[in-house]
Amino acid sequence: MARKPARTGAAAAVAIGAIVIAVPGLLAGGEAARTQACPEPCTWERTFGGAREDKAYAVAPLADGGVLVAGNSRSFAMRYDAWIVRLDPAGEPVWERSFGGRDTDQVYGLVATGDGGALAVGHTRSSGAGESDVWLIRLDGDGTLVWEQTLGTRGNDRARTAAPAPDGGFFVGGFQAGSGPGDRDAWLLRVDADGEPVWERRFGGPGDDGVFHVAALPDGGAAMTGHARTGGGRGFDLWVARLAADGTVAWERWFDRSRFDAGTAVVPLPDGGLAVAGVSERDDADKRLDIWILGLDADGTERWQRLLGGDGNDGAWGAVAADGGLLIGAATESWGAGSTDAWILRLDGAGAVLWERLYGGALWDRPTAVTAIAGGFVVAGYTTTSGAGFEDYWLLRLDAEGRL
Repeated sequence: MARKPARTGAAAAVAIGAIVIAVPGLLAGGEAARTQACPEPCTWERTFGGAREDKAYAVAPLADGGVLVAGNSRSFAMRYDAWIVRLDPAGEPVWERSFGGRDTDQVYGLVATGDGGALAVGHTRSSGAGESDVWLIRLDGDGTLVWEQTLGTRGNDRARTAAPAPDGGFFVGGFQAGSGPGDRDAWLLRVDADGEPVWERRFGGPGDDGVFHVAALPDGGAAMTGHARTGGGRGFDLWVARLAADGTVAWERWFDRSRFDAGTAVVPLPDGGLAVAGVSERDDADKRLDIWILGLDADGTERWQRLLGGDGNDGAWGAVAADGGLLIGAATESWGAGSTDAWILRLDGAGAVLWERLYGGALWDRPTAVTAIAGGFVVAGYTTTSGAGFEDYWLLRLDAEGRL
């Protein structure tokens, strides 16, 4: 990109110093605190965490104007535990919960449910059948555990993403190792509202294949994206697939422009097409990454593509629909105040950049997920510039123009 993005925003922090936090008004028995209103335009920046690593990987909007954020924490245990926080519209914590056992347990995907609760998905090494198993955690609106489920083989099985299914169940995507033809195979499961498997599909060949993101489609099916070594390209290809509600594969597509290409977010478009955001390795001596964005027709045919980036590593790690176009949450080393900053881009329906913003400080600040919310957007990730510890949850609520 020829011009330097505009820099916006300053750091603000709220640190949670213990895994059982004391929030003013938080009642005994897990009842939620009274939520605070947020005057329009409602924008804020928050950090949450303890003395060690706390990384947010998923964010989902709630009907009351607040959000749920999920990720992983080492501030309160020697190994990673899953950590889920509910925030009110003003960005103040309503409740938080941690989940895990004696070993490493992590979540990366999140779906808000109609009762104000959530499904979080990831992997566990504390229980299950193998080295690591897909781990599903279902919470109610107060953050109380409704059920948890582990699914997998004797190998290394992990979930990275989830989306709602039309029957109240969920699509869960990730990878499975040890039972298919490759080192890792892309894996999509459909589970019912109780976490019981309805069907599963594996994709891949002798190489390394995986699902990074799945999205629900209006027809009850799902679209997913990730990477594959089975498309006949030079290395890893950006891979996209579309499935019907019963798991029937409508189509798969592979897109190859370098030795390493991967899709990290797929977004349904109003006309039935898809937008896919991800990364592509630069064909130069440094092998740095650029943002790669594709617009596809409903049958997977390419409409357009855009390559965005500067002299450093730049990658898209979240995307959401925005008025017929896209909002992209990217990490950039090319511009900004620190080693890595958040680069927020608004694109129109043909992939042209309408505006862009930079957020971050002197150190390392990384976005991992974005979601649309009334009046704007919420960006989640983690920061080393501000907060209580080495890495903290980092949340930005932006207005419709991306301003803080």
